[in-house]
Amino acid sequence: MRLRTRKEIIYFILMFVTATVLWVLGIVDLLNHPNLFAFTTPGGRFSFSFPVVVAIFSFLLNGVAITVIRMNGVRLGHQQLPEIYHMVEKMAGTLGMRGPDTYVMHGSGAINAFATVFVRRKIIVLYAETIETLSKDELSAIIAHELGHIYLHHVGFVHWFLTIAEIVVPLKLAFSRAREYSCDRVAYYLVGGIEPFQKALIKIQVGKHIGQRIKFVGYLQQARKEESFFSWFSEKWTTHPFIPHRIAALERFTEQNRQETI
Repeated sequence: MRLRTRKEIIYFILMFVTATVLWVLGIVDLLNHPNLFAFTTPGGRFSFSFPVVVAIFSFLLNGVAITVIRMNGVRLGHQQLPEIYHMVEKMAGTLGMRGPDTYVMHGSGAINAFATVFVRRKIIVLYAETIETLSKDELSAIIAHELGHIYLHHVGFVHWFLTIAEIVVPLKLAFSRAREYSCDRVAYYLVGGIEPFQKALIKIQVGKHIGQRIKFVGYLQQARKEESFFSWFSEKWTTHPFIPHRIAALERFTEQNRQETI
């Protein structure tokens, strides 16, 4: 089963080439004109050293953010929310990975989760509201999606190396959306079905109680009716695809996988 989408591979190559060129140009500029915060060189052209400095500072800020998580969040284990801890460990084992450190934090009302890496420490953060809102199966689907980011190396050194290419904003956003589609496939693979992930995405949008009453068919039909130039254009400026598009893409992947299995 191919979990990484073709678009992600294409955008990764573009990001890697762009990042490599910018790192080389930036280091050359930094050596020739060692002004860390200069937007331009003495000759008046754009200084490529500035993106290098931003990338380095982003690495340091990531370390600070992770330290805050580790100090304030509750780390899951055999004594702390063991049912969720074992869920993470089991799915990570299915992917052939060591289970990441998983923390629970208050999300100020947000229903979400994210994965990150600092040096070699892999981390998943679950907002408390996510655990309180989703059923066990739905929560496992969201955790599986976040494990996908780690499994597919969307976080870590390679990701940090690519951050310098994020100055090309349309490419950065396209790459981000492609990675989300890949992780949706990982969620399908680990959970063994599409329904829990669909329900989880709906509840993330409209909450627990309303989400239970939403009909997927009607939701997708509504999205199709809303399709226009502006919906296409607005999605190009987001890091995540619209949820109806994610659900539709996962349904197509499910059908394709079923046909290949027959």
